[in-house]
Amino acid sequence: MRFLRGVIAGFVAGGLKIGISVLEWKSFEKVYFAMKAEMPHAFSQLWKLFKPATYWESRMWLIDILIGILFGCLFAILHDSLPGKRVVKGIFFGLIIWAIGEFPGTVKNFMLIPGEMTILWVVAGLINSLFIGLVIALVYEMLWPEKRLEK
Repeated sequence: MRFLRGVIAGFVAGGLKIGISVLEWKSFEKVYFAMKAEMPHAFSQLWKLFKPATYWESRMWLIDILIGILFGCLFAILHDSLPGKRVVKGIFFGLIIWAIGEFPGTVKNFMLIPGEMTILWVVAGLINSLFIGLVIALVYEMLWPEKRLEK
């Protein structure tokens, strides 16, 4: 039952992460285009990988859902060992997945892409990880009514 709650919470978080990613793109869009004007060759090489957009976007959305489910299952395993309750557990979990997954994976690209882009991706990864952690924690707790009755 614990993993089922984790899968459901992760699925919800993964779905909502898609929306957050779209909002982040819109927020950082001006910065991306300003950087593209300064370094057109680097950006044309980087964004060549993402054409056509509908193909990679659909794959990214599927991956966001699968990552959400994976993180939901991981949260189910770590739930009892995370400090705090609900929101605090979510924040700690978000920081853990950012520090272990997002941060190292993004920083290693520092030599391959412009530094400003790396910084934007680190910040976006932190926002995504905290959001995923919070959503998973809140949905997971909502699906666990017996724990609330005990307290």
